[in-house]
Order: sequence, then structure tokens, then C-alpha cells
Amino acid sequence: MTPSEKINDSANLDLAVVIVPAYNEGNIIGDVLAQLKGYSPHVICVDDGSDDDTHSRARETGVIILKHPLNLGQGAALETGIRHCLDLNYEYFITLDGDGQHDPAAALKMLESSTHVPWLKKMVLKMGIVISRILHQIKISDVHNGLRVMNRQAANCLRFQHIDMAHASEIYDIIRDNNLKFIEHPVTLLYTSYSRAKGQSSSNSLNILTDLLLNYIKRK
Repeated sequence: MTPSEKINDSANLDLAVVIVPAYNEGNIIGDVLAQLKGYSPHVICVDDGSDDDTHSRARETGVIILKHPLNLGQGAALETGIRHCLDLNYEYFITLDGDGQHDPAAALKMLESSTHVPWLKKMVLKMGIVISRILHQIKISDVHNGLRVMNRQAANCLRFQHIDMAHASEIYDIIRDNNLKFIEHPVTLLYTSYSRAKGQSSSNSLNILTDLLLNYIKRK
């Protein structure tokens, strides 16, 4: 999701906040947050109950940190960050993962770029696209990309029933039900050894899709 205005000018950047959910990302979260601070003056990290040194590494960068006492799931972490930032009157909300998978320059400037995705992951994503178009009745090209830009109206609508990774598919129901406008932008996904190890496995992605299908059948 993106507002029609570009966010890469200084006026809009001052009104934008970057929200980074993190769970056991101690090995890389410091680098991710430090890099983000080079692009945006407003960065918030939501430590989702990490039991490693994520919290201390994030604190060293000087960003605002919110912490869950227990691991609740990425959807819950995003909602915590968004609710906090709505109270601070930001107008634009940028979310990206804490594993270094997203390029901050692309996130903040919305630059056009290419994507290299492992073949098995690509097949699962294609399945997700087809299923999501059927379930959510909305045309998308990437189901679980954690890089998003939204305005205040859209951010205020994000209240998840799924607090785990399935929240990413639920977002499209929220878009449809609230008649929100959206535009897709091409971005680079950095599939490093670390991000592959930390990211969702293809089998777990299939579990998420199965869960969504079962919930859809129950609603019917």
C-alpha cells in the first residue's frame, strides 16, 4: 500500500515512520536499524519477545524500542508498532522485516528494482497469489512481502485476527473490506544465507495457505 504522494522528499519523510518487527535478530538488527537511520529520522523497532540480544543491539542504535514480554507473532508486533505510531500523529507508515531482507533505499525511495527469489520459494509465492486472488478477491503479485508503505487511513484499518505470519494475507481482506486504494512497487529482496535461515520456510508458507483456506471454508 502506498499513498499517492511520494515519500522521498524531506517534508514527507518528516511525517513518516519506519516500523521494524524483530524476533531473535540480534546478529543483524543493529546493522538494519543503523542503515535505516541514514534514510529516515523516525525508526521504531518492536522486539517481539526475543530471547537473544536483539533488544540490546537495537538500543545501541538509539531508535525507539517497543517490547513484547512474550513472542506473539509478527502480526502482533506490527499492530503494536502501528497503534503506537498512530498516537504520535505520523501520516505515513513504512514496515519492513528485521532480517535485512529489504533494501532501505527501496523502502524509502520506492525505487524500481529487480528480484531474485529461490525457485521453490517462487513456486509457493505463485500458489499464494492464485489462492489469495480467489479468497480475497484482489489482484496482487506478492503475498507475503513485509515491505509496505501506507498512509494514516490505511494504518488505522490494520487490526489483525491473525497475529502470526498469516496476518500478511489478512491485510488483503482489510484492503477490500475498507475499499482502500493500493499500488504495487517493484523492490529488491535480498535473499542472503541469514535471511533464508530466518525467513519463512516453504513448508511453513504452505501451512499458512492451508490455514487461510480452512478459515475461508468455515466462513462459508
